[in-house]
Amino acid sequence: MASSLGKRHSDAEWRRHKLSIERMFFAEDKSIPEIKEYLENIGLTVSKSQLETRLKLWNFRKKVPKSQGPAVWQFVDHRLQKRQQQGKQTDVVIYGMVVDPTKVRKQIMHHPRTTIDKFYQPSPRTPEGMEISLDTPAPLPMQFSWPDGLPWHRFEEDFLHYFSVPGLVGDNNKAAEDLISREEDSALTKLSRFIIPHDTTRPSVTQLAAEIGSFVPENYENENMRRATRLLQGSVDERYAEYVRLTLYKLSNNLLDTNEKAKWDELTMLLETSGIMASPLKLQRMTDSTTDAIDYTANAIAEKLFQETFLQMYDDGTAWDETFEGRIISWLLTSGQNPNIRISIISYDSTPLRWAAAMQSSELILRLLDHGACPDFPYQPVYKGDNVRHFIHGNPQSMHPILAVVHHYNTFGDDRFHVFSRLLETSSNFPMASIIQRMTSVDQSFPELLPELILELVELLVRHGADILYKTTTSIATHWYTRTVNLIDCVASVVCKPPDLHPFFRLLQNAGIESRSQIPKDFDTTSIVLLAAAQGNIDFLEDLRTYGISTITPGSRRISALHVAAHYGHLETCRKLVWEHDAPVDVNVPGYIIPSPLQFASAEGDLDIVRFLVENNADINGDYEVEQGERSNSLRWWPGTNFGHNSVETALINDQSDVAQYLLDNGANAYAAPVSFREALKANNAALVEQLLLSDIKPWSDKDISILEAAIISRNGHIVDKVFARNPDAYDPGALCAKVAFTSTPKDSLTVNRLLSNRPQSEKTLPLEALAVGLAAWSGQTEILKSLLRVFHRPALVVAPYRISETPWDSGGVLPKFSRSRITEGNMPFWHISWHPVVEVSPTSFAVSSRESLSLLLEHGYTPDRLTMREAIARDDLDTLELLVKFPRSPEDVRFQGPLSYAAYHGKYEALRILLQNGEDVNEDNTHIGLRFGRNPLQSAVEKSDLYLIDLLLKSGANVNAPAAKRGGATALQLAAMEGQIGILRTLVDYGADIDAPGAEFFGRTALEGAAEHGRIDVIAYLLSIGAQTTEGHRLQYLRAIKYAQIEGHEVAANLLRYHRDWSTDDNILWARLEALGIEDLENFQVDIEQDDSDQDDSDQDDSDQECSKEKNAQVYGSSSDHMGSDAEVYGSTARKEPSDPRELSYMDFMAQFKTFPEYRGDEM
Repeated sequence: MASSLGKRHSDAEWRRHKLSIERMFFAEDKSIPEIKEYLENIGLTVSKSQLETRLKLWNFRKKVPKSQGPAVWQFVDHRLQKRQQQGKQTDVVIYGMVVDPTKVRKQIMHHPRTTIDKFYQPSPRTPEGMEISLDTPAPLPMQFSWPDGLPWHRFEEDFLHYFSVPGLVGDNNKAAEDLISREEDSALTKLSRFIIPHDTTRPSVTQLAAEIGSFVPENYENENMRRATRLLQGSVDERYAEYVRLTLYKLSNNLLDTNEKAKWDELTMLLETSGIMASPLKLQRMTDSTTDAIDYTANAIAEKLFQETFLQMYDDGTAWDETFEGRIISWLLTSGQNPNIRISIISYDSTPLRWAAAMQSSELILRLLDHGACPDFPYQPVYKGDNVRHFIHGNPQSMHPILAVVHHYNTFGDDRFHVFSRLLETSSNFPMASIIQRMTSVDQSFPELLPELILELVELLVRHGADILYKTTTSIATHWYTRTVNLIDCVASVVCKPPDLHPFFRLLQNAGIESRSQIPKDFDTTSIVLLAAAQGNIDFLEDLRTYGISTITPGSRRISALHVAAHYGHLETCRKLVWEHDAPVDVNVPGYIIPSPLQFASAEGDLDIVRFLVENNADINGDYEVEQGERSNSLRWWPGTNFGHNSVETALINDQSDVAQYLLDNGANAYAAPVSFREALKANNAALVEQLLLSDIKPWSDKDISILEAAIISRNGHIVDKVFARNPDAYDPGALCAKVAFTSTPKDSLTVNRLLSNRPQSEKTLPLEALAVGLAAWSGQTEILKSLLRVFHRPALVVAPYRISETPWDSGGVLPKFSRSRITEGNMPFWHISWHPVVEVSPTSFAVSSRESLSLLLEHGYTPDRLTMREAIARDDLDTLELLVKFPRSPEDVRFQGPLSYAAYHGKYEALRILLQNGEDVNEDNTHIGLRFGRNPLQSAVEKSDLYLIDLLLKSGANVNAPAAKRGGATALQLAAMEGQIGILRTLVDYGADIDAPGAEFFGRTALEGAAEHGRIDVIAYLLSIGAQTTEGHRLQYLRAIKYAQIEGHEVAANLLRYHRDWSTDDNILWARLEALGIEDLENFQVDIEQDDSDQDDSDQDDSDQECSKEKNAQVYGSSSDHMGSDAEVYGSTARKEPSDPRELSYMDFMAQFKTFPEYRGDEM
């Protein structure tokens, strides 16, 4: 019988232990006998020669074989000399290890190339079987010794060791064949782009190792160097194995970007071919007794994969059981994955059960329920106002799953009621009010719903405790015409032909109500009428009238059925209401101003209904004259509609030119109200524009725009001439600016000169006059620019549009080629659009594209600002940048990110070098700017994970502890933690970065909080291992990090933190206060504590900061309540808040201060 010692083991058996052997050989420096003994202990009995053969086959070597020494070092010598001639520094990498330069020189001297060698082989080839690379050293090598216990290291040692699937270590023919069948370069590019942060055109071993090391902690010295060697020089199997490992790491730390379909396909291909899903994972639910045994990485991989699969499956739109995504979900549930986790994306929060309901998948809903999914998890909104946003945007995946089923029940499938009943039985707090709101806000969503189905659904709700007359506030879709709705109102959309009894009346009968007189007095019957009118349900309206319910009485918002039918375009319903139900065409409600049905139809542009109402004696000149405060209070509920003073103005405001023309042709008086020149211009109604400007009937009364400027904006030379004829000395800055902007003929230049000659003598240059200078430079009108500069001696800042291209100018958008469409909206220039945000900039920022214009401005004392510098950088115009750095900077230059930070963020290396060489501060301060624009150069480089720039800036003296910007800022280390760049974070720690630095005052995060919020479990573990504080004054940081992780669906990260240490009584008390908070309350919690402990005087903060916080909360988050609450609580106050950032000022706000200047003169006529 043969000895077991001589048994030949299969490649699969060897590869199952390859990672362990590699770690022992390289990291632990074990000898051959020691490795052999280890293998025998785990059941793999091998001989010394078998082990040595296998190590050679895998290229596990620490030294160059003697037989190959001459060839290796002669090859290295040749390549080194060649690179030295090119002025390149070089690292010599052999077997994945950088060889010490002293050893390299010594070996080259011992193995010199002879003259004969050089003659016969001038360019030596790479020795066969050797892994050799000569590469430029990485700026930051990212080689560190890491503390024990990082989640990834434990996963590599345990999970990859005992997991028996050969595909994990590359023994998979299907995968290899799939990769080999691709173009070699294409396959490498896809792998590289998938696993490293930056695309490298020609990646080197050292560069790739550094890139990988920036986010993956090494388990042993030179592990990432060996990994990079295998990725670039290894076999398909070896590359595939590394692909698997790096992908799993990125999944576990929430670093895998699968937004692109191709990337998701790469991931699913890996899962399909690797065999990982051949058997269930052994996931563990976290308890106090399991914390020591838990594999955080394995659980995080499952968690992220589970969440991402739902997102991808929803986008795909196919049945869940027919997709690979469906198989992933089944595998993970069988493995023990908790179905009660959040799935958070940018605009809303969801859960797997909500996604299943949104996908209308009964089987998936039932599968999730069988595995413990709770419909009520987590029903409290993440952000205030979530429920409001859901009704606005109609995101069923963000609704309570019961609500989502209601939303889709018309198309859900035959088992919809079984699913719905199961959800109702499982839920302990189903949202009855929201269900009613959703069912009554369907509009045209369910036009073919059978009466039996909706009645059966309502009866099912009643069986679970709903009152047929249950009343709640309405959703946004219906709130503009009725304040409340009842459960019975859900049937308003059902069309029922005689002799069938409408479900409304059947429901009343079931409730014991047989006639109109038995309906309770507090039951508002107008809501059912208005809902029926909104659906154009003529027969039902007739049934209601026959039953004794008035169909013409206005509802709680004083809106009638005729208003609603006119708004929704139901002509036949309008006819029925007017001709048969005697509905008045002009509704006059004393004390409550409501536009007429004609105005509603005019706003929607429904010419047929407009014509019908006019023909039926609607007041075509009905004046909707009301004080602005009262108007805004009464109009704010109406859906996306702007109303003017009469039907003509309403039509113009809403771009309904055909309706406006019809009304004018049929007797509407354009001057019965101040019809806006702006709206006529926006509607391209040239005839009306001319009437307004030249009319003797009504004098010009626009307070914000002179008649001269209005004439110039109309671009009608005939009108301009007439205005000048009336007032030859007319001038105002807006007219000058408009003329420069709209100049197209030589005659226009004469008008500019005339305006300049009419200008009152003044040394002061007003903002619009400075803008005229900037526009002349931008549009390339050199002669006009010279004329302007002769008059405007004192430079001034320009009031410029915040957004003049596809991206905001101050966020990095290059100033595009001049066109009038860039500075107008609806044919009006931006400075006369009240909501259009503006910024103050130097006119030089308009002139970067023209060296002649820029030189003229600089010669006349105009100084460049940060935006001008950035414009040159964005254009890669280094010559202009060299010119600009020689001039002093604008002293008012505080609104934009500085040029050095801009260059760092956008990877403009040469520009950054020029700036540093010319004395720009490496710690350029941008803390006054919000969000990512408030980064300093180092922070920008870290955010972009640019190792070259990080190295350059650190060597140039960058301060690693520079503070975070006030709003949305972060220190360099906090950014590294958020981005999951553990290698970069370690570099910053080695340079002295503070791991417990406070976050930004507004929307800030500490490093621990940021890592937790983004699910970076290895960063969390590392921060904790090096002493991140979690007690006393840092207790809030610790507990808030847990909460941030929970909110974003990173339960594994939350558990890693939660079980890091034992909790004290103080921990539990504080956690009780934090547990129910959403993000904005959590962010502000520390401020609340400080205010509790301070005097009133100390609690006074900068008004603009408070307004920033309040405005963000009000606009982005709104308020939350399933029952929606009062009008003000749900929709917020209509009072305008002053913006805190000058970039958010409209032109009207900005110019108000200049209207009092004596130099500013309009020409009222």
